[in-house]
Amino acid sequence: MKKISVFYILVSSLILGTPLYVLKGAIACEMSESLGYEEVRPNVFIVKGTLKSPESLDFMREGAKRVNDTFGATIASPMIILTENTRESRKFFASETATPHVSPFGM
Repeated sequence: MKKISVFYILVSSLILGTPLYVLKGAIACEMSESLGYEEVRPNVFIVKGTLKSPESLDFMREGAKRVNDTFGATIASPMIILTENTRESRKFFASETATPHVSPFGM
Protein backbone atom coordinates (compact mmCIF):
# COMPACT_ATOMS: atom_id res chain seq x y z
CA MET A 1 0.00 0.00 0.00
CA LYS A 2 2.84 2.39 0.83
CA LYS A 3 4.61 1.73 -2.48
CA ILE A 4 1.47 2.60 -4.43
CA SER A 5 1.05 5.88 -2.51
CA VAL A 6 4.66 6.85 -3.15
CA PHE A 7 4.22 5.98 -6.83
CA TYR A 8 1.12 8.19 -7.13
CA ILE A 9 2.86 11.06 -5.36
CA LEU A 10 5.83 10.85 -7.71
CA VAL A 11 3.65 10.63 -10.83
CA SER A 12 1.50 13.56 -9.65
CA SER A 13 4.59 15.65 -8.95
CA LEU A 14 5.94 14.88 -12.38
CA ILE A 15 2.66 15.68 -14.13
CA LEU A 16 2.17 18.95 -12.23
CA GLY A 17 5.81 20.00 -12.05
CA THR A 18 6.81 19.54 -15.68
CA PRO A 19 4.58 22.31 -17.11
CA LEU A 20 5.72 24.70 -14.40
CA TYR A 21 9.36 23.99 -15.23
CA VAL A 22 8.85 24.25 -18.99
CA LEU A 23 6.86 27.50 -18.72
CA LYS A 24 8.96 29.14 -15.99
CA GLY A 25 10.14 31.93 -18.31
CA ALA A 26 6.62 32.79 -19.43
CA ILE A 27 5.38 32.72 -15.84
CA ALA A 28 8.21 35.05 -14.78
CA CYS A 29 7.29 37.45 -17.60
CA GLU A 30 3.68 37.50 -16.46
CA MET A 31 4.93 38.47 -13.00
CA SER A 32 7.13 41.32 -14.29
CA GLU A 33 5.30 44.03 -12.32
CA SER A 34 5.76 42.19 -9.05
CA LEU A 35 9.47 41.76 -9.92
CA GLY A 36 9.93 45.56 -9.97
CA TYR A 37 9.17 46.47 -13.57
CA GLU A 38 6.70 49.05 -14.79
CA GLU A 39 4.80 49.25 -18.05
CA VAL A 40 5.95 52.35 -19.95
CA ARG A 41 4.15 51.52 -23.19
CA PRO A 42 1.64 48.80 -24.01
CA ASN A 43 3.42 45.49 -23.32
CA VAL A 44 6.82 47.18 -22.77
CA PHE A 45 8.32 46.93 -19.30
CA ILE A 46 11.44 48.51 -17.77
CA VAL A 47 12.85 48.65 -14.24
CA LYS A 48 10.97 51.06 -11.97
CA GLY A 49 12.89 54.25 -11.36
CA THR A 50 15.24 53.77 -14.30
CA LEU A 51 16.61 56.80 -16.06
CA LYS A 52 15.15 55.68 -19.38
CA SER A 53 12.18 57.68 -20.50
CA PRO A 54 9.44 56.43 -22.82
CA GLU A 55 10.87 58.78 -25.46
CA SER A 56 14.19 56.93 -25.36
CA LEU A 57 12.34 53.84 -26.55
CA ASP A 58 11.44 55.37 -29.91
CA PHE A 59 13.68 52.81 -31.60
CA MET A 60 10.96 50.24 -30.88
CA ARG A 61 8.27 52.28 -32.60
CA GLU A 62 10.55 52.88 -35.60
CA GLY A 63 11.37 49.15 -35.81
CA ALA A 64 7.68 48.21 -35.66
CA LYS A 65 6.97 50.70 -38.46
CA ARG A 66 9.72 49.14 -40.63
CA VAL A 67 8.28 45.67 -40.04
CA ASN A 68 4.77 46.87 -40.90
CA ASP A 69 6.02 48.61 -44.05
CA THR A 70 7.89 45.50 -45.17
CA PHE A 71 5.59 42.65 -44.15
CA GLY A 72 2.22 44.27 -43.48
CA ALA A 73 0.29 44.65 -40.26
CA THR A 74 1.42 42.48 -37.36
CA ILE A 75 -0.99 40.22 -35.57
CA ALA A 76 1.17 39.44 -32.54
CA SER A 77 1.41 41.57 -29.43
CA PRO A 78 4.60 40.48 -27.70
CA MET A 79 5.50 41.48 -24.17
CA ILE A 80 8.92 43.14 -24.16
CA ILE A 81 10.93 43.39 -20.96
CA LEU A 82 14.05 45.53 -21.14
CA THR A 83 16.67 44.69 -18.54
CA GLU A 84 19.78 46.66 -17.65
CA ASN A 85 22.21 43.75 -17.34
CA THR A 86 22.60 39.98 -17.59
CA ARG A 87 21.86 39.49 -13.89
CA GLU A 88 18.47 41.13 -14.34
CA SER A 89 17.67 39.07 -17.43
CA ARG A 90 18.23 35.87 -15.45
CA LYS A 91 15.06 36.67 -13.48
CA PHE A 92 13.21 35.91 -16.70
CA PHE A 93 15.34 32.88 -17.63
CA ALA A 94 16.73 34.81 -20.59
CA SER A 95 20.12 34.91 -22.29
CA GLU A 96 22.38 37.94 -22.74
CA THR A 97 20.68 39.07 -25.95
CA ALA A 98 17.07 37.96 -26.24
CA THR A 99 14.94 34.97 -25.36
CA PRO A 100 11.40 34.34 -26.55
CA HIS A 101 8.96 32.56 -24.26
CA VAL A 102 5.64 31.19 -25.43
CA SER A 103 2.90 32.06 -22.99
CA PRO A 104 -0.03 29.74 -22.37
CA PHE A 105 -1.90 32.73 -20.97
CA GLY A 106 -2.64 34.21 -24.40
CA MET A 107 -1.01 37.54 -23.63
